Formats: sequence, structure tokens, C-alpha cells
Amino acid sequence: KDLTLNSVTTGDSVLNNNGLTIKDGPSITKDGINAGGKKITDVANGVIAQNSKDAVNGGQVHHISNSIKNSIGGNTVVNPDGSLTT
Repeated sequence: KDLTLNSVTTGDSVLNNNGLTIKDGPSITKDGINAGGKKITDVANGVIAQNSKDAVNGGQVHHISNSIKNSIGGNTVVNPDGSLTT
């Protein structure tokens, strides 16, 4: 049988008609996903293409930075934030 509730609260988590919210943390609502200032980890490789709407991860950014570094050559360095220093 179906159970209809307006809201469920357990600990710091609230699930209601708008979505799921964790106090001082992430939320998934009708408006989208808010990571709540938290790091998103273990993200699979996204498609990197002109019309792609996939997310990309740090490994993909590092790979692109290394490709550019190798094209520039010399003493080019890939910094931890993905930027390049020549």
C-alpha cells in the first residue's frame, strides 16, 4: 500500500516535496544540486566534446593541462590548480 507523507526528517536530513536537504551540507532540490561547499569526489570521466553537458573531473583537467604543457615544451609546469607556468 502507498504511504503519503509531507516530510520526513531523520537527524539532520529532511526529505520533502522540494527534495533532500542535509543541514550545513548538500541538497538535491527541484532547483538543482548544491554541494553545500563540500568536495564532490569519485566522479567518473565526463565526455569532453563541443555539445557535452557532462561534468569533468580533476584527472581530465590534469590530462588536458599536461597535453598543453607538452605542446609548449621547455620548463612549463602544471600547477595543482591545473594552470600552467612557463
